[in-house]
Amino acid sequence: MKKLKINYLFIGILALLLAVALWPSIPWFGKADNRIAAIQARGELRVSTIHTPLTYNEINGKPFGLDYELAKQFADYLGVKLKVTVRQNISQLFDDLDNGNADLLAAGLVYNSERVKNYQPGPTYYSVSQQLVYKVGQYRPRTLGNLTAEQLTVAPVMWWLTISRP
Repeated sequence: MKKLKINYLFIGILALLLAVALWPSIPWFGKADNRIAAIQARGELRVSTIHTPLTYNEINGKPFGLDYELAKQFADYLGVKLKVTVRQNISQLFDDLDNGNADLLAAGLVYNSERVKNYQPGPTYYSVSQQLVYKVGQYRPRTLGNLTAEQLTVAPVMWWLTISRP
């Protein structure tokens, strides 16, 4: 019986020491409440984005886009104004986040395992699959190796910038 008590005592002390040692490295997600309170106290939600047809654009000075609409609804939910800052590239977006000039980014960003080390991603709300389009009646490429530089055209969208910055 005495040996059993010593084992439980040893396990309890070991668990307590591990908890104390690991305490600083545990990611506490309760910080979100503090960020929301800060946004509400400031009275505005600061969002950085990039001009793309899907995420954010303007016609006659009126903004539109899926990411804009989601950010606007979130600002309305929080009871604050939405302040949108348009940047030229992905690096500037993350600079805004790093410097505290933006509360969130709304630019159709893809999940990147390198980004997760420094930034907290939100939930996925749409997905995109990359497609190879070829003319009907022409040779169908089976692999990317079957393509030549003359045959390949990349649509002018933000995909390269999105995947190229960690």
